[in-house]
Amino acid sequence: MKIFLFPFIFLSLLVSGCTSVKYQGLDAAAFSDGSPESREVSFLINYNNVKYNRFLQKQVFDKYLTEELSISGFNQVGKGIVSKGFSVEAIINLERSTDWLSFFAYMITLSIYPASGDNIVSFDVDYYKDKEKLRSVTYQGSYVDYVSAYFPTPLFMGDSANDFMRKLATDLADNIARDFPDQADY
Repeated sequence: MKIFLFPFIFLSLLVSGCTSVKYQGLDAAAFSDGSPESREVSFLINYNNVKYNRFLQKQVFDKYLTEELSISGFNQVGKGIVSKGFSVEAIINLERSTDWLSFFAYMITLSIYPASGDNIVSFDVDYYKDKEKLRSVTYQGSYVDYVSAYFPTPLFMGDSANDFMRKLATDLADNIARDFPDQADY
């Protein structure tokens, strides 16, 4: 019985397929003149331009961004645009293009070589104080997603979706902290 069980488990793990993401970074902060210095901020992320995306899940990304904003120096992080105080609104835009050469290789190798797609993610970020827009900036980044239906080869090419969302949230929070309007100016 044990002799039959081991090959069955090994084969089921081998033929499971998977996806992964290779994050390529986000643009640097545009102004780099601000500092969160233990201030409060509320944020709102608009996902209206994002259809279903397995690599960017709303609840998980919001949680990671809240944690990363706290690590970046904000002492209290809320949600929504507030009538008194500082707020940040970010609109997410995603564009995807399929790499047809990798898809052809994927088909020829019977999914041993994963198919990939290039993705551009951009954040149109508006900074507010008392619901008055102070400044706007766009941060753009990119990532490549890998997919294989039968083999786990994408695991060797990138990270999991959660690791990708954590890295993206860290970069976005750092940019928000650097571009956050200085309290003395407003």
